[in-house]
Amino acid sequence: MRRSAGHVLRRGGCCPHRDLYKQQSRCTHYSSLYQRPNRPISLACRLAHRSLVQPRSATPSSPPIHSSQVIELPAAGQHQVNVTAMAAPSGTMRAVQYDKYRGGAKGLKHVEVPIPSPKKGAVLIRMEATSLNAPDWKFQKGVARPVMPRKFPFISGFDLAGEIVELGAGVSDFKPGDKVIAINFPVLDYKTPEGASLRSPSGRKYDAVVHCATTGIPWSVFKPVLAAAGTVVDITPGFVSVATAILQMATFSKERLVPLIVIPKKEDMELVMEMVKQGTLKTVIDSRHSLSSAQDGWAKIMSGHATGKSPEHQAMAAPKTTMRALQYDKYGGGAEGLKHVEVPIPSPKKGEVLLKVEAASINPIDWKIQKGMARPFLPRKFPFIPVGDMSGEVVELGGGVTNFKPGDKVVSISFPTGGGLAEYAVAPASLTVSRPAEVSAVEGASLPTAASTALQQLKAAGVSSFDGSGSGSGAASTDNGPKNVLVTAASGGVGHYAVQLAKLAGLHVTATCGARNLGFVAGLGADEALDYKTPEGARLHNPSGKRYDAVAHCATGTPWSVFAPVLADRATVVDVTPGLAAAARSLLQKVTFARQRLVPLLVVPKKEEMEWLVELTRQGKLRTVVDSRYPLSRAQEAWAKSIEGHATGKIVVEMGGEEE
Repeated sequence: MRRSAGHVLRRGGCCPHRDLYKQQSRCTHYSSLYQRPNRPISLACRLAHRSLVQPRSATPSSPPIHSSQVIELPAAGQHQVNVTAMAAPSGTMRAVQYDKYRGGAKGLKHVEVPIPSPKKGAVLIRMEATSLNAPDWKFQKGVARPVMPRKFPFISGFDLAGEIVELGAGVSDFKPGDKVIAINFPVLDYKTPEGASLRSPSGRKYDAVVHCATTGIPWSVFKPVLAAAGTVVDITPGFVSVATAILQMATFSKERLVPLIVIPKKEDMELVMEMVKQGTLKTVIDSRHSLSSAQDGWAKIMSGHATGKSPEHQAMAAPKTTMRALQYDKYGGGAEGLKHVEVPIPSPKKGEVLLKVEAASINPIDWKIQKGMARPFLPRKFPFIPVGDMSGEVVELGGGVTNFKPGDKVVSISFPTGGGLAEYAVAPASLTVSRPAEVSAVEGASLPTAASTALQQLKAAGVSSFDGSGSGSGAASTDNGPKNVLVTAASGGVGHYAVQLAKLAGLHVTATCGARNLGFVAGLGADEALDYKTPEGARLHNPSGKRYDAVAHCATGTPWSVFAPVLADRATVVDVTPGLAAAARSLLQKVTFARQRLVPLLVVPKKEEMEWLVELTRQGKLRTVVDSRYPLSRAQEAWAKSIEGHATGKIVVEMGGEEE
């Protein structure tokens, strides 16, 4: 795309200024804003100014704006911006426009138009949200005809917030990545007789009236309730209001009607932003709409009676139609069977959310399915994008999803449908949980399968309380619950969580691992550790001679004959990787009412458990250890690493990871 000095693209809507060029770009992903030389860029235009803005040409373009109207959003800390990554995008953008007066919401059309080119004295902003005001649809109805809009088609929607993408010549007060905002342009029930007459319940006369209603209230209604020198400020004046104001000025009336022409001021915007930051000013959102349902937002604002604002979330919509992913198209093949592809971004169905994936963690079940472990049931079809554990940002909501919104950071599991080794993935909302800022994307992606498995293992072994004491004395466990637990493969993805959760339950923990990880599992809280390659470790013999009430068995290939001698009289071995022999053994023990039991574990993800695990992580009570991280371009290496075994902790693929 052409880049000219002095432009800034802003995502989504725009704001005009009457002193500058008369053009506008609004309900779009990008928009350019003009700036006077040697002045900061303005982020927003006020309501009255919008009515003076017109499209520059038949192709929807960007709005000019004065530098004094731009302010920067406050940040919690410093933000490092990769300027190269913020380079202005080229090509086209999605937008909503109308090509004639009237038509209402049905008159709005979804289009793909060129991203406007920044010129001198302007900034390019990537839009995050725009809010609709009554003048938006009033212009469409022709209230300013033929002055506004001057040309069709016309992209509406003026108030916005977004991120600076590119700076034009002469712009020095902002940098790519800065978050900026636009200006969005009191209690009686107006349907009651008292409300219709505007009489104060306490009988007071009004010194001032801020008249924000769009319906015509004649001066005769205001006059009886005003003080001797009362003023009515009308933000939506009509011809009658203007005529009344002129007559009052000519007759030197003490009671005045003032039609308001809003002039944006940077100091006003900074004051408003500071009030929002301090919590003294609150924005109330009536409803939220994605760009694809912008007509609904338009119809909503036209219907009136919205409580607060009606924003359109545009920046969160998927910015392109295809994504990078890894998939395999047949059973077997290992890491070499994964192929890099460019495929369409999936659409969420009812009860699903579309995520922009930030991180995904690989579990043994992922490559075991590729090997054909669940053949012919899984995968359900080829080609298949594997991995179900992921964290990211909600982009789009499927039907019936109300507990999330675009922009939410979440942790999710999508099993058995997978999809995690891609830039975007759909996941069931029922297995998606919020991720607080204290939990990183990598930590979040590591939790769903591995930590849930460890938790359900211990519950299956009889542990019922995780009170956080971590005393290791067994005092936190019930009299009938286990007190001494063995965790095999304790340095692996599931095992390292099992050790920590067992300590939270107050159990005495013995852990097995390789010699190099003995110190590692001790650091997780294990009371005793065994090198599984030594004779004592191979026999699972407890160093202090204790017998195990429970075993969280995370390793493979250990026969029952090894467990039986080291178990207490009543004990449970919970196997997370059971084979046919384990299933047969378990069935036999059930029918013979054996006191020592082998329990094959079938993990069923539960949202409430995921929420609890995320909260433990937020509190610092549950630690995720990451063995290795890989960018998506090297995901085959992560796959091979998992197949190889012996990873200490989790193996994670980061979508934004560094290429090495």
